[in-house]
Amino acid sequence: MKTEIWGRSITLEATVTDWQGNPVPNVTVTVVHDDGTPYKDGDGNPARDVTDKNGRYKIKTTVKGSYWLEVVLPRQNQKE
Repeated sequence: MKTEIWGRSITLEATVTDWQGNPVPNVTVTVVHDDGTPYKDGDGNPARDVTDKNGRYKIKTTVKGSYWLEVVLPRQNQKE
């Protein structure tokens, strides 16, 4: 998903679901610049959250220009 906002504080809240509509927990959602680097919050941490057991996440950050949401599914049943 790509959106453009100019220097505004935003709050992104949504639920991640699978194709059957079931919530997906432990998904990492990060707000990233067009070049793929994460936006940072006021403390310098990446603007991201991990979905809860109900698939919900909430991210507060300030963006300027375009941004994307990077969604990374949890690693399941994988050996290191």
